[in-house]
Amino acid sequence: MRRLQLLRSRRFWLLAAVSGGGLALFITQLDFSSMGASFAQADLGLVALAGVLYLTAHAVRSVRWRVLMSHIHDCGRWRPFHALSIAMLTNNVLPVKAGMAARGHLISSKTPISHAAVGSSLIVEGLFDGLVALGLVMLAIALVPMDPTVQAAATGLALTMLVLGATIAVVLSGRGPAQLCGRLASRVPGRAGRLLRETGAALREGLGAVRRPSLASAALYTSLMYWLLLGAAYMLLGAAFHLPLSVPEYVAILAVVQLAIGAPSAGAGVGTFQIVMAQTMAAMGVASGAAGAYVVALHAMMVVPVSLLGIALLWADRTDAARPAAARVVARLRAPITIARAHAVPARFRQPLSTRFSVVRRTVEPIPAPVVIATAQSNADISRAA
Repeated sequence: MRRLQLLRSRRFWLLAAVSGGGLALFITQLDFSSMGASFAQADLGLVALAGVLYLTAHAVRSVRWRVLMSHIHDCGRWRPFHALSIAMLTNNVLPVKAGMAARGHLISSKTPISHAAVGSSLIVEGLFDGLVALGLVMLAIALVPMDPTVQAAATGLALTMLVLGATIAVVLSGRGPAQLCGRLASRVPGRAGRLLRETGAALREGLGAVRRPSLASAALYTSLMYWLLLGAAYMLLGAAFHLPLSVPEYVAILAVVQLAIGAPSAGAGVGTFQIVMAQTMAAMGVASGAAGAYVVALHAMMVVPVSLLGIALLWADRTDAARPAAARVVARLRAPITIARAHAVPARFRQPLSTRFSVVRRTVEPIPAPVVIATAQSNADISRAA
């Protein structure tokens, strides 16, 4: 039913049209023969190392998120990584950054942290990423040769965004959002007012990391580590495809990638990522074949590993949740033996039951728990129908 609702959504089809148009435009600009030659000459060892660095950056990002929530509750090392991996899978499959909602639900459903507090931590995380990205943009503007008019316009935009980001940081570091919710709650009666007061308290709690110097410095440090690892992964991938780019140009690519991913698309930035990156590489003087190969490989490195990781974690969650039910199924299979012993049935009658159960147990236990549960449920439905 939800799938049909998604297909009926105008927003979904609009984003699909944007992604499809960008992807079609990207394909028309490709030189497939030279692109195939670039793939054939790529250094697979460097490609693998770039993938490892990208996954390491993913892990560092989860550490930063843990730091931003640590003043509320210590989620441990595993839970933020688990939630972030599944959220990245959600972003790669669904449109409009649905992974943000998935991150909030996965943490708030397993910890004492409220949805509003988790949302506040995500706002702070985006603020740190935005400030670092703006710093990279300004560094690229200063170091990468470009038209003076374009450079002046880009510098003005970057400075404006930097001032705006710093202003938002100052507002969030105080008690402005919480006080605003409190004032609104005093004027709204009943349940709505109580909800506003609870939201204000959760916002104040979630933004507490910005007001603590130790946590803010740790978050800034992990943000720098995250971006440095991303930049190193992009550079190694470029070296694998023998791209003649300098370090400042890779810094510019790093900033452009974040803008391309944030653009509206049907999922994973498909279409918008390709066309924006292709134009950026062309402006840097990279041949179309090598640029196309690098763009395809870079997008695959950003999407495939974390998506596979998210799928594996989802399957592990499903199996863990099903194990108690599978144990109940096996216990029900063993019930006839327990009843027979309780009523002191002679051994010659109990033996066939024991033999029968041992055969069933050896057959059932190697089967994954979801299969056992589905089979047991199907048998129960058949019995009720009979």
